[in-house]
Amino acid sequence: MIEPRTLSDPCPPCDGTGVRIRINPSWLRYRRKGAGITLKAMGIMLGMSKSYLSAIECGRRTCPANVAAAYDELVQQSRT
Repeated sequence: MIEPRTLSDPCPPCDGTGVRIRINPSWLRYRRKGAGITLKAMGIMLGMSKSYLSAIECGRRTCPANVAAAYDELVQQSRT
């Protein structure tokens, strides 16, 4: 039998905040390229394959909130 989810369980699309997060994939690519970071380098920094990141940037995969936050953090670090 499947256990029902309780209200304290975070939902995957909103990461438990109650707000559904929708990231524009072209924004990720624009920010990365603007910072001069290659897809390969971003993959190495995040510990993810460049094909997975490319799929996110092209909109073929949904962007998890933690990936969007990592993009933002790495782009900010590259500018300092």
